[in-house]
Amino acid sequence: EIRMIVRPAGFLDDPEHLSSPLHQVLTTGMRLRERLCVGEGVGRFAFLASLSQAGCTDYLAVPLPTRRATVHVLSIATRRPGGWDEGDLLAFEGLLPMFGMLVEVWECERLLEAVATDALTKIGNRRAFEASLRNAWSTCARAQTPISLVCFDIDHFKSFNDTYGHVAGDRCLARIASAAGACAQRTSDTLARLGGEEFALLRP
Repeated sequence: EIRMIVRPAGFLDDPEHLSSPLHQVLTTGMRLRERLCVGEGVGRFAFLASLSQAGCTDYLAVPLPTRRATVHVLSIATRRPGGWDEGDLLAFEGLLPMFGMLVEVWECERLLEAVATDALTKIGNRRAFEASLRNAWSTCARAQTPISLVCFDIDHFKSFNDTYGHVAGDRCLARIASAAGACAQRTSDTLARLGGEEFALLRP
């Protein structure tokens, strides 16, 4: 059994990893191999100890630089008795360009999702809404099917903010977005915050 995990560079913000072998991988760009036999070194780091307790025998951490100048760490562990031989390690080396490319695709998807998501309510933002409206309008026009659009805002929200403060106002917006999300269960539905206390629900 082989387990592979790609960890973004930010995971090293955890204090445990600042002195760990993974920090060395990230900062030096060199791969790291750890034999996960019971002995000195494994117990010092929780992630290695947990792999050892799970029966893993060999661990490999490899840096995956991307064209965006960020570095991720590919972690590979195995339970095979005796661990890997040199042929296995050469095979992993040959697969690294593919993993690097997959990580770049993953990064791009994360960026696109972040650009289209309202940071406060975690639903779509105006950009996402406008894109969904264009696509839904074209699709429904071709198929001659109806489309529903609900636009709503929160009455007296400025007074609420002034009375209870912006932190409470933010919580209020997030709860309303969560409640409205119950009406947007289909994959074709789009719930978005247009700005301030204004929301829109698009239902082709």
